[in-house]
Amino acid sequence: MKKRLIEEINYGFLQGLIPSASPEGTSGTYFLKNNEKNIVAVFKPIDEEAFSPNNRKGYIGKFGQQSLRKGILSGEGSIREVAASLIDSYDKKIFKVPDTTFVEIKHNAFISNTLDMMLSVE
Repeated sequence: MKKRLIEEINYGFLQGLIPSASPEGTSGTYFLKNNEKNIVAVFKPIDEEAFSPNNRKGYIGKFGQQSLRKGILSGEGSIREVAASLIDSYDKKIFKVPDTTFVEIKHNAFISNTLDMMLSVE
């Protein structure tokens, strides 16, 4: 399913659909659409997490520094979200964490095109 979803998003990009940034939160969050203009995924670049190098919300810092929550370093949020998704799917979706995986996306809408990123499937 993840491979098919990624293909749908890529086809949306080829149709000229641009990821739309969410104004909420402290990190970069983008809504990705398929060719029918339906939002099918949420993309959160690791380098736009709070206190990461390319944070657009003013929380700029270096990877590995203290973030907004005690004990969580910048750049670790995505790893924690993927881990939570894996644990929840193992536990039969008790907590209803969206399926989450690491992907790399290249698009001019993002500040950086070179880091592995994360895709959260709704």
